Amino acid sequence: MPHTDRHTKKQSSGNSILEISGLSVFKKHSKSTSPTYLVENVDFQVHSNELVAVVGESGCGKSLSMLSLIGLLPKGINSSWSRYSFLGKPFDKVSIESLRGSQIGFSFQEPMVALNPLFTVGYQLKEHLIIHKQLSSSEARKRILSLLDELQINDPAKRFDQYPHELSGGMRQRVMLALALVCEPKLLIADEPTTALDVTVQAEILDLLLEIKSRRGLGILFVTHDLALVRQIADKVVVMYAGSIVEAGHTSQIFSQPKHPYTKGLISASPQVGKKVERLSSIPGTIRDPEDKSSGCKFYGRCFMETAQCNSESPILKGEVNHQYRCLHV
Repeated sequence: MPHTDRHTKKQSSGNSILEISGLSVFKKHSKSTSPTYLVENVDFQVHSNELVAVVGESGCGKSLSMLSLIGLLPKGINSSWSRYSFLGKPFDKVSIESLRGSQIGFSFQEPMVALNPLFTVGYQLKEHLIIHKQLSSSEARKRILSLLDELQINDPAKRFDQYPHELSGGMRQRVMLALALVCEPKLLIADEPTTALDVTVQAEILDLLLEIKSRRGLGILFVTHDLALVRQIADKVVVMYAGSIVEAGHTSQIFSQPKHPYTKGLISASPQVGKKVERLSSIPGTIRDPEDKSSGCKFYGRCFMETAQCNSESPILKGEVNHQYRCLHV
């Protein structure tokens, strides 16, 4: 696991890469039935040389939110937003497809699912460059070998001609990052990029990501459930619960002064280096079903601060620009 002193966080340069407001993801039903919202009215903002971690338990809408940013939602799932701006230019649901691959790179959670087992690593990487950058085959190969070397993949020429199943888990994850970065995008979306990797390989990959972020001025949206990791690598944190943002702010503020009971619960349930505890705490209950359209706070029934008011009144996001939270009692 990487340590804080190895990852000195830098302030972003201030250049906005992505701004999206009012993002919602939903399933449509019959005309007489209102849609089921899986993600509702969330905002994301990422600057150059900035890593924004999106955290929360499974089913909270993290991955769906990220897929909606590049127009890759599953069939039957739709999205909408009030504003989508990339490098200061507005985009709609049709035009965001032009960003996918070229300006926004996406590293998927499962390399063996995302990589095509029938084609070599080199073929899959080269295809990206030929489609998006119109490079010749020889020019594409040269750039790919340089990138594989940058990602510390040993013997790049050999790996270029290998199939995904011939690589180790760490190598496959590096290839996934290569696919996301080969067209030199301005924004990288990394969905659980270190899942199922041992801690040594995980640390190596995270080191690489942070070095590339700094060198290229890359913005990163980093999806994870690992708060110990977030504390060490993220500049900002967005905490999601049941399809909504419940807290967002600078990493130091989120961990030193968490406001929302859910954020406090996540931090308490996460082990910390150098802090000895007999037993980690847990959050009781389960996340609310998206089909449950009852009023009130979505965290009601699991919260140690709840009152009768929480069961009838829906909280709004409040606080300062750099630290917002959604709770009636904070």
